[in-house]
Amino acid sequence: MENEVWKEVKGYEGLYEVNNYGVIRSVKRKHKSKGGKLQNCPSIKLKPIIDVYGYHTCSLSKEGKQVRVRIHRIVAQSFIPNPENKTQVNHKNGLKYDNSVENLEWNTCKENAVHSFKVLGRKSGMFGKFGKCNPNSKPIYKIDNNGNVVKRFDCLIDVKNEGYNISNVSQCAVGRIKKAHGYIWKYVYDFKLLNNE
Repeated sequence: MENEVWKEVKGYEGLYEVNNYGVIRSVKRKHKSKGGKLQNCPSIKLKPIIDVYGYHTCSLSKEGKQVRVRIHRIVAQSFIPNPENKTQVNHKNGLKYDNSVENLEWNTCKENAVHSFKVLGRKSGMFGKFGKCNPNSKPIYKIDNNGNVVKRFDCLIDVKNEGYNISNVSQCAVGRIKKAHGYIWKYVYDFKLLNNE
C-alpha cells in the first residue's frame, strides 16, 4: 500500500497496531506461556468480523481480557484529532467497510444524522430521532462506589460507543441490578431526585 502508516492502538500499546487503511495487526513480541517459557508471537493481521449493524469489528486481548471493538473507531482514535470530544465516527462515503482515515471523521449525533440525510440521501420519517437527538433520550450518569459522578452521557448510544454493554447499563439504571461494568448507573433525572437536586 502506498503511504501506509502504522500506529499503536491506544490502550493496547505494544500489543496491537492499526494502519491508515483500517487494518489491525498484533505486534511481534515474546510472550510468557503458562509454564513460564518465553515464546515468539509473530505479527498477525486480524480478520474483521461484520457485526449486526454492518460495521467491521475485531477482538483485542489484554491481560487475559478480550474486547470486541469497531475498527473505524480504532482508526479514528489513532489518527484523527478530536479536540471537541465528539462521540461518533462517521463514514463520509456511507460505506461501513471503508475504514480508511480519509473516509472517517468525528461527529456529534446530530451531525451524523444530518450527513446521512443531506449527503447520503437517506429518506426516513425518523430524521434527527436517534440518540440524544431523540426528545425521549435520557441522559445517564456513571457513578463510582463513593457516589461520585464519573461521567455524564447524553444517551445510551454514547454509553455503547464507549464500549459498555447498554443492556446491562440500562438494567442498572432502572434498579434491576446493582452495578454494571463496576459502576453504578443512574438516569440523570432519577439521580437528581434521589439527591434532592
